[in-house]
Amino acid sequence: MIWLKTAAYSLSGQGIQPLTQSPSHDAPRCWCCQGTDNMLSCLTPKPVVLPACVTGAAAVATENTKSNHVLLYNPHVPAAWPQVYAMFIRGEAHVPGKDLCDMSGATDRSPDQFTVYNVMLPRIYHPAWQGNLLEQRCKAIADQLRGGDMEVDFDQIFAKRASCADSAFLWHQDAAYWPPFPSHIDTAAANCWLAVSDVTKQNGCLRYVPGSHLEQQLRRHRPVGKTREESHALYTEVDETIEHVVDVPVARSDLIVHHERALHCSWPNLSQEWRHAYILNFRKKACIAEERRLGFTHSHNDVVNWDVFSKWSGQQ
Repeated sequence: MIWLKTAAYSLSGQGIQPLTQSPSHDAPRCWCCQGTDNMLSCLTPKPVVLPACVTGAAAVATENTKSNHVLLYNPHVPAAWPQVYAMFIRGEAHVPGKDLCDMSGATDRSPDQFTVYNVMLPRIYHPAWQGNLLEQRCKAIADQLRGGDMEVDFDQIFAKRASCADSAFLWHQDAAYWPPFPSHIDTAAANCWLAVSDVTKQNGCLRYVPGSHLEQQLRRHRPVGKTREESHALYTEVDETIEHVVDVPVARSDLIVHHERALHCSWPNLSQEWRHAYILNFRKKACIAEERRLGFTHSHNDVVNWDVFSKWSGQQ
């Protein structure tokens, strides 16, 4: 796992505040071996040499390569970007239907009670956000990691309420949420997860099972609620007494990029402040076109026969 760290902006209870400290640039460091390797630039589209496992290939069998399931960058958040994020958190932007929801699985709460506050497709509901500098830099990263031709498939805001034991996000693989396709369609994805606040184990950092992206089949997933109509969230079983799990705390403005089959979850937020994050997911242009042809937009308002979807994707 490679990372660069630079301070940018924070979103706190007092609003969004620019940090006064000067940016600090640490050498890229591998979360697995703690070594350094200057093998990427997150700001330019020039080719870089990356482990085979980043592209989903399983040809390299070293233990270190198997562990490199996730990369971390700092994309330098544009100055105006946090204000738009805060607008969604404050409920000042209209988000219709189920695209504003609680991803904890609860279905009987109002937005001011959500413990995992989720906004689907904010860049659709605020078109002026599309093409911003953060998005451009994330696309450059996604193109480098997955061989080019990557476009934004969807975006998402995740905010965990303070002091909420039920704000955990359960184990899952992102690809379990999406329709499967024939082998001739390249389904490669790059999930870009931006820390909008400092993210620690106490307030809900991401957790991963290293090497899980190499599994050829998705694990069986089930709805957190009784049905997908009731609760969009899915979960799968991970035995933490057997499988190796890594916590990934990050600083605000750090960007985690992970594979679509990487098993991950997050701790609940037991701190005294909200924990904020933003997701941009990139997929191949042809794959996105096929999703849209099927009527699948990642909106929770899509009309989907979830029984058919579950059988089709092998989740039943």
